[in-house]
Amino acid sequence: MMRQGEHYTPLYLLASLGAGGMAVGIYLHLMFLTPHPHTPVPTLDSLRVFWETASIWARIGAATAWISTLILVFVHLALLLWNAGEYKKLTKTPAYEMLLHSNASFQRMAWPLTLAMCMNACFVAALLTIPGFWSVIEYIFPWAISAFLILGIVALRMQSSILGKQLTQGGFECEKNNNLGMMMSPFALAMISVGFSGPAAMSESTYTVLIAAALCWLFFVMSVLSSLVYLLISMRAIFEQGTAQDSSQTLMVGVPIATVLGIAAYRLAMMLNHHFHLSIPPVLLFLGFVLVMAVQLMFILFGASILLRNEMLKNALSTGPTPLSFALVCPGVGFIVTFQFFIHRGLLAVLPEAQSLLPWATALVVLAQLGLLAAYANMVKRQR
Repeated sequence: MMRQGEHYTPLYLLASLGAGGMAVGIYLHLMFLTPHPHTPVPTLDSLRVFWETASIWARIGAATAWISTLILVFVHLALLLWNAGEYKKLTKTPAYEMLLHSNASFQRMAWPLTLAMCMNACFVAALLTIPGFWSVIEYIFPWAISAFLILGIVALRMQSSILGKQLTQGGFECEKNNNLGMMMSPFALAMISVGFSGPAAMSESTYTVLIAAALCWLFFVMSVLSSLVYLLISMRAIFEQGTAQDSSQTLMVGVPIATVLGIAAYRLAMMLNHHFHLSIPPVLLFLGFVLVMAVQLMFILFGASILLRNEMLKNALSTGPTPLSFALVCPGVGFIVTFQFFIHRGLLAVLPEAQSLLPWATALVVLAQLGLLAAYANMVKRQR
């Protein structure tokens, strides 16, 4: 990407976010397709054991997923650093003051959103590269909870400053809010919530589990409630004004929000099972993932019906992507990730004989991920 100066927008953070999301999506192949009996997630140590007895094709698949995940984490971090430099330059220009006093101020919520993804992506990278990492995980979890809490406080302060200014001084132009850009805020809260759900599900310490679970629920509820408020405000403007061509690319943001909230809920269920020995019927998990996918399909159909009519989807995937085009990567990642959880933790749990369909489902996921990677690379290449 080129230097943007006063033309920079925080929406470029979505490029970094997309790379981090795709890294996690590819890591899930290792999660679901390699054994890790002594840890809840695959680690470098569990992959070494798997490597010793795996077939040549299984080794190729695992190595490809391992390398691809780490490359995408690197891309995620590189783009995050680029955004930090460009954002610092933006703050010294008149364009920054204009950003602060316009509807676009909600774009700043992309910072806590992307930083929360960064913490998740770095955790995955550590699992895949540091020998014996899981042996010290109980010392890491409190630091992770503290970091997510600081990030959560920053996100809430940023949101309250935006809302406080608008609600006390006015000036928010509702008729120009004919998109779902405001949903960046609940998306950030949802990403922080899922960050807390990791220690809640995987820690062996009751204190760590309870603190992480309480904070997970706190941000979970705030994400859901703010989603409902912003969705109602935006939908009224969309029905009255229609959706502008570029901003129509935000209409499927509900897909990744549903994904991260669904994973947070799943991890809390695993917490009840693992730490408090409360048996969760597999059919409830199956229905839970079906519910998440139903919500996602609603947003996909809604967004696609508009993006196909105004040809923005065609432009984003070919020669006309804009910074907002990266908002289309997140729904793709979100639906693929949910589909993986649905197959491995939902369908196979209630219908083990469906195991015969697993190679076909895996192939479908891989093809979708390759297509998404190609679209993402094109968007990065054609940014100006």
